[in-house]
Amino acid sequence: STEAEAALRQALQRDPEHPTSRYYLGAFLMQVDRPDAAFRTWDQLLRDSPPNAPWVAPIRNQIEDVAARAGVNYELPTALSGPSQDDIEAAGDMSVEDRDQMIRADGLVTTSGNLGLTILTADCLPLLLADEEGKVIGACHAGWRGAAGGIVANTTDAMRRAGATNITALIGPTIRQPSYQVGSAMRDEVLAMVAPSFRDLAAACFAPDDGTYAPSLGAPIISNEDGPRFRFDLAGLVQYQLAACGVMTVHDCGVDTYYDQGISGEVNGRLSDPDSKDKDDFADSLPFFSHRRATHTKMADCGRQISIIARTL
Repeated sequence: STEAEAALRQALQRDPEHPTSRYYLGAFLMQVDRPDAAFRTWDQLLRDSPPNAPWVAPIRNQIEDVAARAGVNYELPTALSGPSQDDIEAAGDMSVEDRDQMIRADGLVTTSGNLGLTILTADCLPLLLADEEGKVIGACHAGWRGAAGGIVANTTDAMRRAGATNITALIGPTIRQPSYQVGSAMRDEVLAMVAPSFRDLAAACFAPDDGTYAPSLGAPIISNEDGPRFRFDLAGLVQYQLAACGVMTVHDCGVDTYYDQGISGEVNGRLSDPDSKDKDDFADSLPFFSHRRATHTKMADCGRQISIIARTL
């Protein structure tokens, strides 16, 4: 019903990454014969979710049929954590299609000189890593669940097992604290996921949203009627974790995917207008893709940017 859709859209306005609302939005889109939008919604939710999340199993049971109805050639990824080092080394002899199907994970490490590691993001944090000799490289996709769940430590540990020393990290374009408003439930989930010894540092990444942060791109300041609101520093959480892993050289590009428009708000030589009726024109005017911005401006899809790291030969 239109009332159900309005309720789901309102919930996603409050928290665009709320997993239960995203799951039911996909189910609703299937009911109204929008398998294309349903597939995009569920595919991204599946990529963002830990394997034990309660919505993962029902999505995995249905998404291949949804993809077929949407006309998408899709193969359900395995529920494993990702390829082994031997698999990655063998990927150099694979076709592009076979390699794409093999590599489905939030973190990758390689010592191969003929293989680039890539991360697709649209607000989540792309983290690229290399040791000082350039013999070992790593890349990981750090959304808030992945970051809280230990993807940074898992990736740096894998690099050291492969022989890395003195790792340098690069934090790529991601949503930044002034643009990242979240609810208390998300904060509680992050604090429950991190190690107890790390909980105080994680808590410091949540600033109470008392109205001192200006909304970006016209996004509304959410009221506190559903509980306290916070602004979350995802990059800060990752930097704390890198330090805990002994990675002391960190370069942060500082880009906010939600609102970074360059000089004087101009992009491609003109002012961007989030209230423009031509949403596709607005999307093309910004240099970075943002899932949250796409939700707030009611775009059909947000797109993805790619971050790549490769060894020098």
